Amino acid sequence: MAFEGKRIPVKHVKSFISLQIPKKGEGYDDNYPHVHYPLTATTLIHYLQPGDKPAPLDIFHEDEVVETIYPEQGLTVFVPNHVKHGVRINQGTIPRIQLIATAL
Repeated sequence: MAFEGKRIPVKHVKSFISLQIPKKGEGYDDNYPHVHYPLTATTLIHYLQPGDKPAPLDIFHEDEVVETIYPEQGLTVFVPNHVKHGVRINQGTIPRIQLIATAL
């Protein structure tokens, strides 16, 4: 399992498929940036289809972007739930599709 391979403690996994629909605009998509709850868990994002113009994922320290990740098909990113992150608006023409799983 992906979490155990990274030595992330896990008793239960909550998972779902997320779609980010294309739209016009700049900046972050609705409800971003944010953190996930519970803050002690870890979430992974596995990009199934990054879209034709992949919307970057920004990682924050306080209010400053410290890393930008550009989605690629098959890429898996682990984000501790307490880490603030923001997904920019999908400015492409097809949805971005990702599997989201949280180790609880």
